Amino acid sequence: MRLSCLFNSVIGFVMGYFKQYDNIIGYTLEEIVIAYECQNKGIGSMLLRELEQRVKGKGASCVGLQAVNDDMHQRYYGKAGYQNAKNFVMKVKWLE
Repeated sequence: MRLSCLFNSVIGFVMGYFKQYDNIIGYTLEEIVIAYECQNKGIGSMLLRELEQRVKGKGASCVGLQAVNDDMHQRYYGKAGYQNAKNFVMKVKWLE
């Protein structure tokens, strides 16, 4: 999905995929990007709401994502109703 403004310029996009979890379908949001000069104008929130409506319409029960653990991301996603998951933990193995 992409969002365009004047002069047919792309100013933002989202990227992700559907995934089956036992008996539910989830959507994993990999990226949401808004051009720097277009940030803080509500465009990202609008794009996120549109994504949620579209994936729900395709059968998803939830949207999951990984975000940087800082105040900016906490405010942005918190305002949209996203919470820290208590039943998932991120695992990583650093390769040397």
